[in-house]
Amino acid sequence: MFDIFNVPANIRFKDFDKKVYHLDNETYQLRYPILKTSDIKNIILEIKQNRLEYLSQLPISNVITIIDQAITRWTDPSYPQRQLALKLLPVITDYDAETIKLEIKRFIRLFRKKRIISIY
Repeated sequence: MFDIFNVPANIRFKDFDKKVYHLDNETYQLRYPILKTSDIKNIILEIKQNRLEYLSQLPISNVITIIDQAITRWTDPSYPQRQLALKLLPVITDYDAETIKLEIKRFIRLFRKKRIISIY
């Protein structure tokens, strides 16, 4: 089972749902929280607090480096999350696999280190 969400570590959910996909003789279970308005408000508050306490204290160059490290992983064809995305997104979205591959590549380019630096 794959959790298809990411929130600060101290945010906990009680209720979950899942989607099951069968593809190439494999079963993929994707789990996600069932959110209430109060959950979303708590997530927003926590993210704002984290931004204030952590992210705002980092030099911009460190933030850019962290983003670039994540993007570098996504440019690697052997990166497991990339492989999973390329495999499942066509089934989930009903978009053509080649279109998804191209759009992921285009999206990744937006966050390359040299591009971010050129904006700042």
